Amino acid sequence: GTPWTGAHGGIIRMANDTAPIMQTSRKPGWADKNGSFADPRPIKEYGNLAEDHARFNGHYRHGSRVILDYSVLGSRVLELPTGKVAAGAPAVFRQLDLAACEYDRLLLVADDTQSEVTLDGAGTLATISQPEHEMAAVLPQEVAGEVSVVTDHTTGDWDELTMGAPSDRDAGDRNVNKKTTFRVVPGYLPTHVRGGAEGGVAVRLNDGLAARNKDDVPRSFFFADQAKPGRLELNLDGIQELRRIHLYSHHKSNRAPQSVEIYGAVALTADATLAMKELPNGGWTHIAGYSTSHFDDGGKHGAAILAPAGEAFGAYRKLLFICVPGRKKSNMQTFFSEIDLYGKDAPALKPVGGSRDGGLSYMAHLKGCASALAKMGRCCCGSLPPRSPPALRLAMLLANSNQQISVPPLLRSKPLRQRHASSPHSPTAQVLRSSPRLWRQQLSVVLIRTRGLWTPSACRSTIPGSR
Repeated sequence: GTPWTGAHGGIIRMANDTAPIMQTSRKPGWADKNGSFADPRPIKEYGNLAEDHARFNGHYRHGSRVILDYSVLGSRVLELPTGKVAAGAPAVFRQLDLAACEYDRLLLVADDTQSEVTLDGAGTLATISQPEHEMAAVLPQEVAGEVSVVTDHTTGDWDELTMGAPSDRDAGDRNVNKKTTFRVVPGYLPTHVRGGAEGGVAVRLNDGLAARNKDDVPRSFFFADQAKPGRLELNLDGIQELRRIHLYSHHKSNRAPQSVEIYGAVALTADATLAMKELPNGGWTHIAGYSTSHFDDGGKHGAAILAPAGEAFGAYRKLLFICVPGRKKSNMQTFFSEIDLYGKDAPALKPVGGSRDGGLSYMAHLKGCASALAKMGRCCCGSLPPRSPPALRLAMLLANSNQQISVPPLLRSKPLRQRHASSPHSPTAQVLRSSPRLWRQQLSVVLIRTRGLWTPSACRSTIPGSR
């Protein structure tokens, strides 16, 4: 979701978004009264759903946990999500108290366009699994008469990339030529305050030191966090014939993808501050452009710019790298670890692929009154029939495992009864009973009591840095 910092910026992401516990596509989490999960909003994925479809009412603190309060098809829902480790597998436990409703309700549990959903006979246990994929190894080759780009991604060691690990003996490394420098071009995006520039020189890009972990700031160069281009001018200390350029990045999340345009110039006077459309007339030759955004966030990203087969890019004195955030509509700049240059001694590329992906496997287990899991194409849904008071209660365990795991027992509290959420045993009443002063201070919730029902009429986070 959008970061509540009072400014626009990168979208918040889960730290383990490359290995989720459970996932759904970007669609409403509850079906409408016709049983459809289609997104009816004018701009898909953004804005409020229709009021008679779903509405968020607020949230409550229950000890160290948070209870979500929302309505579906005009019926109130209290949901308490928690994280667990069940049978050694990471899991999400969702407990829901649902008031009576005049419609059948469908809850989207999990969906994946590449998965198959299997249900047990009782309809309470589902396995959502992806088939295995076998990828043939492909050896990248230079293309006759044209520049080509090879990109790769790994969560393993640097040398698993097709272009191999960053080098400390390439033609651009300061261990080989101390006069080779990467200059941050003034007038464009500056270096981040922790981004590794010394006197306007990006010293970390050719020091031969690769990032050691997924958040190695001391060994990464990155621009300030703005959705603007940053520019790097590489002075080669003389004219050099180039046949290969390698660019490396490493991060835990959305700073790993790269998006770069590369130019070369012979004249020492070529101006690196020219607008992009003016560069060709200013002595700059476009070499290549690429993006690694087709790979997942996180891990190590590598790009190899290959000269035409048997040729060189050309003989250049300077190179210009124009860098933008690797993700569109993001201001999170790439964590570049190293940029390597090669002439005739370019290392051999390694085959890409040749691995076997066992796919992902999830498990969903539903427990509650008159409720069952249902299969809709490649979606797994919870089917909840209309019910008169007392309200329906159910618990759902979602785990990154294909083993059967028992659902934990429900909390020892009476279910939500329509118009009686202030029952002394309801989760809402427990919230009010537990440190009400601290609760009001942290959540700033104004409560209005009407006919025995507590409802949040205003909610504002007071967490530092938010508004």
